[in-house]
Amino acid sequence: MVQADVEAFSAAIAPDIRGQAMWTDHLTAASEHLTEVLSIDGIQAHLQLLDGSGNQAGPLIQFLNTHRGPYSGAEVLADGRYVPVKGRETLDCGRLAHVWFPGEQPPEVRERFTALIALTYRHIRAGRYPHVSFRDGRQWRKCRIGAHAEQWLREDPQRGIRHGGVFLELTKP
Repeated sequence: MVQADVEAFSAAIAPDIRGQAMWTDHLTAASEHLTEVLSIDGIQAHLQLLDGSGNQAGPLIQFLNTHRGPYSGAEVLADGRYVPVKGRETLDCGRLAHVWFPGEQPPEVRERFTALIALTYRHIRAGRYPHVSFRDGRQWRKCRIGAHAEQWLREDPQRGIRHGGVFLELTKP
């Protein structure tokens, strides 16, 4: 996701979490708008339920923002060879993740957090498209890409997508 995709996701989910959950950076910012929290450091934010008093409570959903910039290092080709890459404009994939231990939470938190997970993933999937594959052509269904990120990548075929140490590519829509 590039900034425009993040803004669209933030705007879409905000009305649904209002009064139920809050994005936070765990230091100073808390907002129903992801973009406000990301404006602090731009790297990550956490979505957390609110209790009856409006305080954050329970487990977290992590939003790790995509990084866009030059990459220098190596790319692994489909045949296993490594080739050097220098200064390639690259989109390093972000992620949405959660870890929690349901048995450690009261039943109400378990129910509400399960609903929050489903809501968050529904929103993230609504604005993203499965046009990403490995270099050998196999589609990678876990990785999707925002419409604006797709446009940015298609503007220059030399640009790349990276997830961890693996380069991916756009497939034809």
